[in-house]
Amino acid sequence: MASATNLPLIGEDLLTVTITKNCTHCVLVLHATASRSNVVTPAPAAMILTTQVNGVYPVPKTLGVACPQNIGPSGECGVSGTFILDLDIAKAANPAAFAAGKPLSIVVYAGYFPGPQAGDLADVSLEARIERRR
Repeated sequence: MASATNLPLIGEDLLTVTITKNCTHCVLVLHATASRSNVVTPAPAAMILTTQVNGVYPVPKTLGVACPQNIGPSGECGVSGTFILDLDIAKAANPAAFAAGKPLSIVVYAGYFPGPQAGDLADVSLEARIERRR
């Protein structure tokens, strides 16, 4: 599990985690959360969350939640969800990205819609685990 606080919502990825083991007949299960810790953007309409593994989107591709209207700088708005990637299907579709022995680089992205402004911050966490398919 990895987490970080007060990350700027403008820029690149918010959180990156690497798993060094890859396996066949397995799925990667990701549980990610993002919540605002400081907001400059007045009343964002929604917060979105997505992940990528070696450049490939798990299922679902993106999650979003509507923020309450007039939440102001200290109001709550956050999103969490579970993303799943079948590693065998990902390898078949993207053999170079999931080659044997290649680590899994997991990236979490989050933001507001419409777009965030400088000074918007978020707290982000990611739990990643590999499970054997049954």
